[in-house]
Amino acid sequence: MHSSNGRFSATTGVQTQHANVVLPAIPALPAFPTPTGGFDVSTGTRNQAPGSFTTVNVNGGTLVLGSGDYFFQNLTMNSNGTVRATATTRVFVLNTLNYQTSFRTATGTNVQPIYLGYAASATLNLNVRFDGTLVAPNATASLGAGAGVTFTGSFFAKKLQVNPASALVCSP
Repeated sequence: MHSSNGRFSATTGVQTQHANVVLPAIPALPAFPTPTGGFDVSTGTRNQAPGSFTTVNVNGGTLVLGSGDYFFQNLTMNSNGTVRATATTRVFVLNTLNYQTSFRTATGTNVQPIYLGYAASATLNLNVRFDGTLVAPNATASLGAGAGVTFTGSFFAKKLQVNPASALVCSP
């Protein structure tokens, strides 16, 4: 397989020549409820119940998301902040997502797989590890920033771009 930047990719596992590939439809995102406000997390820990929010910035400190659906008009997750989630946390972003830190388990540094929906048409840059299900029906999802980042799960996007030195491990 040849990419647009002149580099090659490799396929591992069983390969079948001339096989028909049927891609599943991109899942639909739910309607976004009216937001109730926004907030910043710069220090300490904020436990947040599911809901709909305007702009949320995690610049430091820890944001803890529980089980359920979270709707953000704009979400910034900076590298010096921590966002904790559960396996049943679903995050939906309408306009902008700045993803510079991975979702983490309740304790420790392990990455927590979640469902992430992105409704905007702007390119979604995931520069750090993401595990789970990504649904970006209107956008190009650009995975990795050339630092050997691995992305594991199910990925649905208008266009999917895996950058050099990054890996995509797809779940069935």
